[in-house]
Amino acid sequence: MARPVANFSDALGGIDQSMLDSVSELDDVRRMTSGAYLKIGALHGVTVEIEAPLEATGDVPSLVRQGLVIRCLLPKAIPLPALSESLQGGEAGRLIRTILSGHRLELTAEGGRGVLTRGAEQARNRLHHHLFELAAAAFAPFPVIATPALSGLEAAAV
Repeated sequence: MARPVANFSDALGGIDQSMLDSVSELDDVRRMTSGAYLKIGALHGVTVEIEAPLEATGDVPSLVRQGLVIRCLLPKAIPLPALSESLQGGEAGRLIRTILSGHRLELTAEGGRGVLTRGAEQARNRLHHHLFELAAAAFAPFPVIATPALSGLEAAAV
């Protein structure tokens, strides 16, 4: 029996293109005031959130530091339709499913810790790459249409 299509497009609830376009540039994480993150976790589920990359203390958020939530920074101005399509049964959905199935949690009364299996770690790395490919595709130049070269007389007539 075939696995059902992985549809995580509901993670985009409340997110619009202007929100994705308005996040800070990635040039210096310490000065970055906001980022759009795809957040994945066995307890957390899958969401897209606009948030500061670091806590007020200058540390990575504790849930991320403990491995309970995996964050993937979305490139600035990633096209929302392409992201939605990829989350809705596309490459991102497939990779997220692999990450979730390999997210191992150790929960204790004091907190918890999460780790990724090797396959889930590889899927996370491919997901980062895929997200940047989605953004790059939106800004790729239009394909050049080859036209036959014109002779000097033909070019002068045009």
